Amino acid sequence: MSQKGSNASKKRFKDIMTGNFSKKFLTRVWIPIMLAIFIGFLAIAWLLFPGYDWTEMAISLLGNPQEHPNGWYFWAIGMAVTGFLMFPIPFYVYKTLQVDNENVKKIGCFLLLLSSFGMMGMGAIPNFDQINWLHEINAGFAMGGLYLGLFILEFSIIKDKRIKKIWVVLFLGCLWFGPVGFCITQFPGYFATGEFKDIGPWFLHFSTWEWALMVCVFVAFLLSAFIMPEKNVEDELEIKNNMKKVNNK
Repeated sequence: MSQKGSNASKKRFKDIMTGNFSKKFLTRVWIPIMLAIFIGFLAIAWLLFPGYDWTEMAISLLGNPQEHPNGWYFWAIGMAVTGFLMFPIPFYVYKTLQVDNENVKKIGCFLLLLSSFGMMGMGAIPNFDQINWLHEINAGFAMGGLYLGLFILEFSIIKDKRIKKIWVVLFLGCLWFGPVGFCITQFPGYFATGEFKDIGPWFLHFSTWEWALMVCVFVAFLLSAFIMPEKNVEDELEIKNNMKKVNNK
């Protein structure tokens, strides 16, 4: 490869990793690849785990080498690669979303970036029982970063008049369904027994709602970028002018 071609490839890679791409590339290339890897590797790990029941078993068991020696690495690869592919999306949202308070957007997108590192950490560090605390830290960054970041950004998404209301409603539904359902179904049992347990029918089980929390926030994360309007010159100029106003205050 020539030096010119090498430099062009490096620039393209940098542009992608910092969110400098079109909505067409995001929706037709990046998100489909991410979904295929996330769902595909998770499904393979699930199929290789005899008797795995998502309503009674934790998600992390799929990535535990001691509990799942035949397929934990599929779960690990899926998490690590998904985390890597998540990295450009906060940059894309940051550069596209119009807000009144630039600092709010910075904090929200920074938390989303932390979640991508948490996902990569879950995949890179095997979930052995002896170092389960590392898995819990990474999971905390992954799930906590996603939820906190999206909770912070949701008001800006609601106020951005360029985004169609139907998309806003869908985004909010995905974001809040998991936490609200978890609180309603899990906290009564927690206050009664002092711990989260799989009590009652399957739709009240802790494991069921752990899965719901993960799936819902992942969909909400993808929607936060998917519902952004196509970037154009006028939007870029308006965003830059808003940033100048914030800096001059």
